[in-house]
Amino acid sequence: MLALRLEKLDRLVALKMIRSGVHAGADDLARLLIDVLGRYDRLWPRADEDDPFPYLLWFHQAPGHHHGEYHVHAHIAPPLRAPGVLRYVASGELGGGLLANPVLPEQAAADLRAATAS
Repeated sequence: MLALRLEKLDRLVALKMIRSGVHAGADDLARLLIDVLGRYDRLWPRADEDDPFPYLLWFHQAPGHHHGEYHVHAHIAPPLRAPGVLRYVASGELGGGLLANPVLPEQAAADLRAATAS
């Protein structure tokens, strides 16, 4: 499974900072998500090309009453361990807020780099 965590290098505490114009980067975030999700599509092609690859996507950001100590980041996780092999999330993963990754990080990075747009 190729689970990813995406974040800006400079501190961004809440997504509303992008929307309000306080912080540039909405276009950069959109381009990054399009690139990464396209790589998932190319790694695990679907039989029906009109059926997009499913994925789990969630963002963490500062709660409304906090500011400086938080950093916005996104998690992306495919529901497959490998092509055609469903991934079943265990209760310990859900309860702990972590996903186990049975793929070596170096191999996952190499696979994603190789899945460039043609």
